[in-house]
Formats: sequence, structure tokens, C-alpha cells
Amino acid sequence: MAWEFLTVYWREMIRFVRFRTQLLSSLLQPALWMAFFGVAMSSNFSRFTSTVPVPAGAVPVDYLTFMAAGGVIAMTTLFTSLFGGISLLFDKNWGG
Repeated sequence: MAWEFLTVYWREMIRFVRFRTQLLSSLLQPALWMAFFGVAMSSNFSRFTSTVPVPAGAVPVDYLTFMAAGGVIAMTTLFTSLFGGISLLFDKNWGG
């Protein structure tokens, strides 16, 4: 079982390095997400939550800090696994 996994892993890594656009887009996607959606959503959340008091003992965190910590990691993991699974399905269906 281990050598099958390593074979698929090695093949995907070779494909990933050869397609420079895929490599570049996977590195830029979280930054673009934060630049476009993070800034717009941050101003909306600040406006909506300005009247809500912070509970005692809680540290107030702005939206960009929250998204940078968890959102980018979750988005990168989700989309990387999704695209990897799709390439495996294409290989299985069309024998690539």
C-alpha cells in the first residue's frame, strides 16, 4: 500500500513543479483572498460589531487577524485536496 501512495505522490509532485502556473496560483491564492475579500469583509464586520460589547476576559480580534490565522489555512487545505482528488479522478477515468 505504501509504494502505491508514494507513486501517486511522486507523480503529483512532478506535475505540480512542471506546471509553473499551478505552483504560482497555489501560492498567490491565499494572498489574493485576503487582499480582496478580507479587506472588504473586515470593514463590514467592524461596522456591525462596533456596538456589541466584548465579554469580560476575551481578547478582541479583528476580522483580518481571524481570517489570516484559520481561514487561509483551511482554504489552502480544502482547495489543495480538492484539486488533487480531481486529478486522481481524471487519471482513473481516462487512464492518464
